[in-house]
Amino acid sequence: MKIAYLAVILLFGLLTGCNEDAADNQAASPAVVETSDTETTTGQQAPSPAVAAGPLTVLDISSEQYQGRPALVVVLSAPVDADQKLDKWLEVEDEQGNRTEGSWIVGDSLKRLYFTAVEPESGYRVAVQKGLPGKQDALTAGREASVEVAAVTTLLGFAGNGNLLAKDLAKGLPVIAANVSRVDVDFYRLPASRLVSFLSQNSRKGQLNFWRISDQLQNYELVYTGRFELQLARNEQGVRYLPVKDIPALTGSGVYVAVMRESGDYRYDYPATWFAVSDLGIHLRQYPSQLDVTVNSLKTAAPAAGVELQLLDGNGKAVLTAVTAEDGTASFTDAVKLERTFLLVATTATGDTSLVRLFGAGLDLAEFPVDGPARSAEQLFMYSPRDLYRPGEAVTVSALLRDADGRAAAVLQNPDGSLRQRSAELSLTRPDGQEIASRTAGFDALGYLQSEWQIPADAATGEWALTAAINGEDRFTYRFQVEEFLPERMQLTLEAPEFIAPSEALQINASGEYLYGAPANGNVLESELISKMAAHPFPRWDDVYFGHPNRTELNRRVTLNPLSLGPQGEGAVRPDNFWQQTRVPLQLRVFHSLIDSGGRPVSRRSVSYVLPAERLLGIRPLFAEDTVDYDTNASFEVLATAGEDLLAAENVQVKLIREYRQYHWVYSDVNGWESDYTQREYPVFSDVIDLTAGSGREVSTPVEWGTTVWKLPIRKPV
Repeated sequence: MKIAYLAVILLFGLLTGCNEDAADNQAASPAVVETSDTETTTGQQAPSPAVAAGPLTVLDISSEQYQGRPALVVVLSAPVDADQKLDKWLEVEDEQGNRTEGSWIVGDSLKRLYFTAVEPESGYRVAVQKGLPGKQDALTAGREASVEVAAVTTLLGFAGNGNLLAKDLAKGLPVIAANVSRVDVDFYRLPASRLVSFLSQNSRKGQLNFWRISDQLQNYELVYTGRFELQLARNEQGVRYLPVKDIPALTGSGVYVAVMRESGDYRYDYPATWFAVSDLGIHLRQYPSQLDVTVNSLKTAAPAAGVELQLLDGNGKAVLTAVTAEDGTASFTDAVKLERTFLLVATTATGDTSLVRLFGAGLDLAEFPVDGPARSAEQLFMYSPRDLYRPGEAVTVSALLRDADGRAAAVLQNPDGSLRQRSAELSLTRPDGQEIASRTAGFDALGYLQSEWQIPADAATGEWALTAAINGEDRFTYRFQVEEFLPERMQLTLEAPEFIAPSEALQINASGEYLYGAPANGNVLESELISKMAAHPFPRWDDVYFGHPNRTELNRRVTLNPLSLGPQGEGAVRPDNFWQQTRVPLQLRVFHSLIDSGGRPVSRRSVSYVLPAERLLGIRPLFAEDTVDYDTNASFEVLATAGEDLLAAENVQVKLIREYRQYHWVYSDVNGWESDYTQREYPVFSDVIDLTAGSGREVSTPVEWGTTVWKLPIRKPV
């Protein structure tokens, strides 16, 4: 397993002294370095040996969940001696100053100590005493902190929005709960005739609720009602399993719906889910005119013979049936009936039921953010020689029709077996959404189509769209711009400094003239400034990170006052200086538009960098793709430069900060149960190093799983 490390973040600081606040310890992508006023030397040497980790220290004191319960946690830089009783070095007091009784638990890594005898929504003072024994050395400096323990709300719901439970492998029907001791659950059997409609209506992401199916329950058979003890301690959040496999009323074949409520609770809305208990694993291959099914035992992986297979239509009626052979396989070859099927149901005489939906997405990505074009059985690829046209021009758009395997799909088979060429319904839409033209065009044998459209001479400018409808359902759109534009009549020359200091103002000298030689006397120059933190201000060091990417307070977009050029077409753009206090390198991009006598712009841009000091510290990750194996060493090269050569720097303090994430379940009415996390940041490594002229310095430190960032201020020389 590989864990991502957001490589190397250097927080900016000057050699003359700079203290970054705690807000700079945030996670970020690889970042930056600092500047200083040391002399420049040339030459380059191999990085120096890696820096080793330090003695046992307390990295962080906070609260989190331990085995589902709220707990105080002390994070250490090295393993403790778990064979000793550690309570005498650890003290917990409540807000009134009373000692809280309880014992500390040593985590598996021996670097995290937990104290669970706490109450939610309460504050505690935690003190770690000097002398706490470690595997190698004892703690040399104590530490204490005040910690607030978060509230634990009442939670109750089913895990997921549907479950196929492996008969001999699954523990039961999973329930997520907190501060609920017992639940009452009603179990209903879904009739086969309503399977398709139920699953199609309740397959979207989110928790299935009683109110969504309350009007349907009267059509289902109530087969069992029971009360279950969840055996959760107070303020403990966890997953418990309802033993549905041990209830005789639920051992028959079929699909069941469970509606759950806390015992004694009467509301309108209760969590619900559907499930089936089965030892059948189904592998299905769907072809244009055939469907092949392989059924195996989930427990032994042996082929399951004699399994009854039913293909149901949209009304829940069996369209096709089959029984698996000795090798667990069966095939359906009636192409006409296969087009009407929505659900495959597999059952055995012993009561096992499994199902596969043949509608909806072939791959369920409901739990993941998915972007891009919607999937369809066929894809139409539309293109044009260009995507920018003038009013009055003709637009030629080509299209290729392909099936899911990339083959030409230009022919359809009629019910009587004859073939017909495919066609598309095309419509042209102007920017306000009004359709101005439409036609039907056919594909050739290779699935190619070409159409030409005349744009009116008085056409509205903006984004136009050509939409193609295939099969009356699938729609594909090609968008292009219609704009008034002519060849440039002027040229604009810009002179801007590559680098400036924070105290300096930016001046961009502009010179404009018509292409026939006349100066742009009196023409207006419009400018817009965009500033943002620059991680790589030096071209030579494009793999080294400078500055902290989370420092975005100077990221701005500023529209500058228009400038009228002088008699010789000259002018100077001088934005107001708002970057005097920058602690990171800034990129200043200025977009200029010189307006000609007809009102058309000639656009150019200039780029300059603000360097917060004469030299900067940089960090180069010595691993690929910001990722290292967990429980190994992460290595970085630290260097100082003014843009070309490597410079010397003394008393450089380096820190590795860990972003520790603890994941937990969160419920919302919209999305149901989702995974979330809380994040705590604390330094896990710190050292002071010196950099010599002409070389960088390698820093290496052990890492666990998770994400880390580097902080690298320079300490003032003693």
